[in-house]
Amino acid sequence: MNRITFFFCLLMLLPLSNAAKVFEFHLIIHKNDSVKLVSFNITDGKVSAFPTAGEDNYLFRILSADGKVLFNKSFQMGFEAYRFRGPNSTAPDVVQLESVEDYWRLPYYQDANSVELFHENKKIFQYKLPEEKPEGEPSCFSFAALLAILLTTVCISFSGSGPGNEG
Repeated sequence: MNRITFFFCLLMLLPLSNAAKVFEFHLIIHKNDSVKLVSFNITDGKVSAFPTAGEDNYLFRILSADGKVLFNKSFQMGFEAYRFRGPNSTAPDVVQLESVEDYWRLPYYQDANSVELFHENKKIFQYKLPEEKPEGEPSCFSFAALLAILLTTVCISFSGSGPGNEG
C-alpha cells in the first residue's frame, strides 16, 4: 500500500516539473498596423500555436539586451471571419474585421530584453520587458522542498520507524 501511495504522490508532482514560464501578451492588432497592449504577464503555461495556414505575414521576435535574437517566429494572420447565417446554411458570409484581439504566449527567456512584432518586415510593436526581481526563483525551490518532504515521508514509511511504530 505504501508503494502505491508513493507512486501516486510522484505522479501528482509531475505536472509541476513540466510547468514552463511564458511571456503572455494580450494584444489588439489593427488592420492599419497599430497595436494596443491590453496586458502583459509572466506566467506558467505553454507557448501559443502560431497559425501558418497561408503566407506568413507577421513575425514575433524576442531580443536580449545586446540585440541577440533569442526567438523568431513567423505566422499568418488575416482580418476575416466566416459566419454562417443559420444551421442549414452551407455558404458562409465573409466578415471583414478592423482588428484582431488575442493572447499570445511567447517562450520565456531570462536574459530577454524586448519583444517586437513585425508585419511584412515593418516593426509595428515593441515592448521593453520589465527586469524580473529575484522573487521569481522560489518556484524551483518550492518544487525541490516539496520533493524532499515527499521523499522523507516515503523513507520513514518504508523503514517502519515512524511515529507509532515503536517496538
